[in-house]
Amino acid sequence: MLTKPPNAAEIRAELEAMVVGDLLGPAGGESEELTERTVRDRYIVGVLAPSRAGAPSDTAIEEEDEETPLIPDELAEGGSDSADDGTTDKDVPVAAGHLPPSIGMTFCVDADAKAIKVSAFWGQYKREVREDRIDERTGKPIRVWQRYNRGGVIEVPLKNEAFKPKAPDSQFGDIYIQGQIRKRDSHWVVTLFLINAQEEGRPKDEFHVFQPTLTVEAVDGKSIFCKRMTVGSNDDLEEHLMAMLYRHHVEFAVGHGVSVHADVSEESSELATLIRTEFVPRYEVPRTAPPTEDDAEENPAFGKLKGLVLDMKELADADAKKLPKMLGPLVTAYREWIDSEAKKLDDPSEGLSQFGAAPEVSIKNCRQTLERIEAGLQLLQQDAQAIEAFQFMNRAMWLQRTHSIYAEHVRRGAQPDFDKDIDIPKNRS
Repeated sequence: MLTKPPNAAEIRAELEAMVVGDLLGPAGGESEELTERTVRDRYIVGVLAPSRAGAPSDTAIEEEDEETPLIPDELAEGGSDSADDGTTDKDVPVAAGHLPPSIGMTFCVDADAKAIKVSAFWGQYKREVREDRIDERTGKPIRVWQRYNRGGVIEVPLKNEAFKPKAPDSQFGDIYIQGQIRKRDSHWVVTLFLINAQEEGRPKDEFHVFQPTLTVEAVDGKSIFCKRMTVGSNDDLEEHLMAMLYRHHVEFAVGHGVSVHADVSEESSELATLIRTEFVPRYEVPRTAPPTEDDAEENPAFGKLKGLVLDMKELADADAKKLPKMLGPLVTAYREWIDSEAKKLDDPSEGLSQFGAAPEVSIKNCRQTLERIEAGLQLLQQDAQAIEAFQFMNRAMWLQRTHSIYAEHVRRGAQPDFDKDIDIPKNRS
């Protein structure tokens, strides 16, 4: 029986999982075995180093065993170069001195909440000998890194004070959660860190924390996490403009040394049920499509786009007298859209008062843009050189796009008719 081939989304998801597994792990599952010399060379993302230096070692045997590559690698050893790659520096050890000892996040909790549930889990890799598996090169049993799940769950009462260190896993008292809780008028502001405060020992990787996750949720499972106030007290106009534009995109938390993800409540987009750290952030960027007259229900101004001509071939062949009718709907629709946006300045439900002068400045900028568009249309009717350049530009883009589409079809083995299949309005707009 033939299986259905995966679609583009499934292929992308599989590739994403492979990349994340390769960088962060555990690629072989939660109980994986690694045969690399060091786990730090295998996984370069999501590693917390011990914050306390260990005592000097009297022997270098264990360290040599950790750091010596399993297979000689000229590039890793350095000393060779090429015009493309350059020279590898021998004196810079992999990941040495650049791994953080902690990750954390700051978030807001509803003022009525009494406590939060905090989960911290990570992987520990221990050096073990497999007597039943012999290394063909040495004739000795092979040594592997065996992964073990570590961590646990604690409950943190919400009090206006510093949160003292508390270990989620009783076997690892030096890997703990610590933070600060501050009371505000309408919410709690909570900052939590997962800290690897172990003393470095041998083998080194046993004292590193791999694939750590820090998760917070309500004790009773309710949606208690609320929107963070992201507008600062400074007078930076650019920051206010950006905050105003994205005011409906709720930010529930900010990460410290890590990204964060929030599970939004089904009842309200202003609340979240869970927040967790993410070393590999993900965000689905929606496809941007220009509005058309069919989108009038979304905004009445879009209905004014009726009659707008965006076909580059038609614009390239049009004379100056026809352009106002062909492009005029864009000016009319844009003006009506600006007027509708300006009415929001006095609407309290829009929540614009917190952004200072940004709303007025934004409307002013839009009106300046409208004036420039109108001036451009007038210039096309008055200046022969301008209309010639306009026509040349549209002709160049029309031919470039249609021939690119034709070349792509041919590359895939098709034999389309250029005039009937390719040089059509949808490919020229």
